[in-house]
Amino acid sequence: MQAIIHTLKEPLVRLARILIVLAAAVGLYLTTFNHYILFHSLVEMFSVAIAWAIFALAWNSRHLMQNNYLLLLGIAYLFVGNLDLLHTLAYKGMQVFPGYGANLPTQLWIASRYLEGVSFLIAPVFLTRSLYPRLTLAGYLFVFTFILLSIFSWGLFPVCYVEGQGLTTYKIVSEYIICGILAAALGFLLLTRHNFDKNIWRLVAWSLLAMIASEISFTYYVGVYDLANMVGHYFKILSFYFIYKAVIATGISEPFSLVFRELKQTQEALERANDVLESQVRERTAALEATNVQLLKEIEERRRFENSLRESEEKLRHLTSQILQTQEQERQRISRELHDDLGQSLIILKLQLSGLQRTLSGSQVKLKQKLDDVLAQVRELIDKVRRISLNLSPPVLEDFGLETALKQLFSDFSESQNLKFDVDMETVSPYLSKAAQIGIYRIFQETLANISKHAGASEVTIRINRRYNYLHFLVADNGRGFDIAGNKAKAPNRRGMGLASIEERVHMFDGTFEIWSKPDSGTRISFVLPAQELSKYSKMV
Repeated sequence: MQAIIHTLKEPLVRLARILIVLAAAVGLYLTTFNHYILFHSLVEMFSVAIAWAIFALAWNSRHLMQNNYLLLLGIAYLFVGNLDLLHTLAYKGMQVFPGYGANLPTQLWIASRYLEGVSFLIAPVFLTRSLYPRLTLAGYLFVFTFILLSIFSWGLFPVCYVEGQGLTTYKIVSEYIICGILAAALGFLLLTRHNFDKNIWRLVAWSLLAMIASEISFTYYVGVYDLANMVGHYFKILSFYFIYKAVIATGISEPFSLVFRELKQTQEALERANDVLESQVRERTAALEATNVQLLKEIEERRRFENSLRESEEKLRHLTSQILQTQEQERQRISRELHDDLGQSLIILKLQLSGLQRTLSGSQVKLKQKLDDVLAQVRELIDKVRRISLNLSPPVLEDFGLETALKQLFSDFSESQNLKFDVDMETVSPYLSKAAQIGIYRIFQETLANISKHAGASEVTIRINRRYNYLHFLVADNGRGFDIAGNKAKAPNRRGMGLASIEERVHMFDGTFEIWSKPDSGTRISFVLPAQELSKYSKMV
């Protein structure tokens, strides 16, 4: 049953649209029996409204619209609509311009059709050339002003209609010339249709054909209220409707589809980047665990052989340093890609959406609400990308040294985890290579991450100082603590990698590592590094 309803739905919708159009056409026709001026005014005001709507859509979406052909037509229709408005007001019986008669509206009609036809004829030129919207608008304003002055002030515009005689030769010839211009414009459109979406060029082609039919009809009427005049206005309605549909399809539907498609692609790219990072961390963690297990077996087997033990320890240190080095390089690479590529793309997208939002009118409430939701998602994505990038490779460490980077790290944890820090830190970065500073920063980063995840602490004490040729580091919290002996008794795969990673980094720099903790008594971690020896490890991480 649902399948039958779905099958019949589209034909019924089309039938309803056809009936509505026929009803509107019949209603317009019936108005001619009582008051032809009413029919004429309704048709012309409908055309004027469409012309202004075409301009509004094209102008407000000009930053998104890549088709300069339709952008030029959108600007042209502002002035075509203005001339048609004056034509409507000047029509015989309206009494807006007393003393001018039927010649004035006919002159305005011819001027409007010339402007419309020439615009269609020159529009293909801008399919491959740049169009400057403001300059184009100024040019059309100049032409529009010249036309009005030539009709109302200078009397230069030729006579188009004589009372009692009908259309002048100039009017009839002009209609045929306009038809020729429109036919040429249709030919150029067919030759360049590969530059358009299939539906778009068809709508423009139908608009031009309806325009030509309208102009031919207007060559046959004698009185401004006769049948040929009415048929010409019906064709004009069709022409304006088709071009309106074409501009909407390019100026609104396609740009918004592009914006949402780009947003979706950006989200997918961020997810892929996160998946890649997690996969790489898992791979390196698994490799490290496998290496540790293998080395422990070798150390156990070769305990009696001191030389073999030293070789195994050296191998473990080398492999660990290589893993950490690779991990750090991957962190930096992914951080740069997130910040430079994905981050910048999100910011550009945000600016484009904000610019588009500012162009919307007050009546487009639903569209504004949808844009607000999209902008909120984009801002959230930008914040996520920025946080991931900073956690992977903080630029402040490279630019300002260890002390500034640690202060920033403490501040971030204080804000995000509601931790109170008691910090007493001497300047030690002059005694550290860049690689050593990165290693120490990662130790503090891992330690604070463990505190925030497991300790449930409210206060953290930090002490950093130099005594003679040694650098002393202390991190203590007032959290719940844990049983160190019980933790060591667990299987290696259940201990977690946090403390192991910290201890390994300390040993890489020939340092000593100590940890103290009891349940409900907090945890204290301290390590000491020899200052004079750090430079030789500058390439280790």
